[in-house]
Amino acid sequence: MRFHLVAAPVILAVLWALALVQSLDFQFPNFTEVARKQLILSSNSYIAEKAIQVTPDSHGASMANMSGRVLYRWPFRLWSKGGKKASFNTTFVLNIKNMTPSSGEGLAFILTAYRDVPVGSEGQWLGIVNPTLNGSMEARTAAVEL
Repeated sequence: MRFHLVAAPVILAVLWALALVQSLDFQFPNFTEVARKQLILSSNSYIAEKAIQVTPDSHGASMANMSGRVLYRWPFRLWSKGGKKASFNTTFVLNIKNMTPSSGEGLAFILTAYRDVPVGSEGQWLGIVNPTLNGSMEARTAAVEL
């Protein structure tokens, strides 16, 4: 009999805690107009042939100082106001085909508070930060270069 008196509040507490947990899950096996509605393509980025093109299709022209950005449209909180951290898991499949005689500076997965590419962030900054934002808390950005 005592078990029932203890078990009910514990079960309710667990269910309440689970109700507070939020999960975000999205997949883009290819990029179509449906996916386009879930993304923000800025700067030089666009969707072509069910793939994302983050810089212009230059057909051999210089790619110097080109950058692009594609973001998930709806923001989510990575840290709570109390400092608790969220976790995430991601997988990428990339198909990179060099179309110019020179190579690009790189490609990165970013978590950022800003939709727009910062001014002066092309080249070595990969369109993520600029010399002023680099290393500052103001950047509010985490990046993993691929």
